[in-house]
Amino acid sequence: MWLPLIVVVALMIGGQESLMRARELYASAAYEDALEILDAIQRSGPRSRDARDVALYRVFCLIALDREAEAAKGIEGLVRGYPLFQPSESDTPPRIRTKFLAIRRALLPSVIRDVFARARAAHDRRDLTSAIAGFDVVLMLAAEIGPSDTDWKPLASGFRELALAAREAPPPPAVPVAGRVYGPDSPGITPPVTLSQVVPPAPREAVESDEATVTLELVIDQAGGVKSALVLKGLLPAYDEVLVEAARKWRFRPALMGGSPVLYRHAIVVAVRP
Repeated sequence: MWLPLIVVVALMIGGQESLMRARELYASAAYEDALEILDAIQRSGPRSRDARDVALYRVFCLIALDREAEAAKGIEGLVRGYPLFQPSESDTPPRIRTKFLAIRRALLPSVIRDVFARARAAHDRRDLTSAIAGFDVVLMLAAEIGPSDTDWKPLASGFRELALAAREAPPPPAVPVAGRVYGPDSPGITPPVTLSQVVPPAPREAVESDEATVTLELVIDQAGGVKSALVLKGLLPAYDEVLVEAARKWRFRPALMGGSPVLYRHAIVVAVRP
């Protein structure tokens, strides 16, 4: 029962230890060994919070090994995967940071277009939270690069405002389906209210105590009248027929969906007296 959880926790801990070991190897200039561990972590699917660090240390190792083309590809992956990320001055060798920022600067116009396109797609499919987050990234990146061929600020701001307004707007009212009979389990329904309900007395011999019950299933129409009545649990066949005839004359305030009256079916327990 608990084995899957134990395995997952063990894998998570193992991934953390491997990344720490790779950092130690990099610090000791064992770049090939560190790179081998980092590649293994990537192949095993690192957790999202470690993925960026794994990719960054791969770049560190590749640059240290003079594998410039692979390092540039790694930096591009980091910039596209984490557009707002910049390596810190305290933890990154100056040569690597300079190279990273130069590649990032060149890629930002393309990255902004990609982030904006993803945010628009999220907006179109009504994933408004993701859309707003994407437009926020576009605005931050646009402010960073300054004037460009495309003025991203009004575009992203306009769509962001639309997404905010749509997210804060109340949901549209439910629209009833013509001819459909709703019931107590139907969402968005206001149930009917009894206005008039005359119950005929039952024969003394049919009532074992001062009070008995009959269960009816009623379908109440859009005008509040009883469209049909069916006995689910009766008392006496003769009395049940009388009660059904009486039920057809009962009146209700009709059930509503989105302010419109609808057909409504529900069971009702009727107390009868002798």
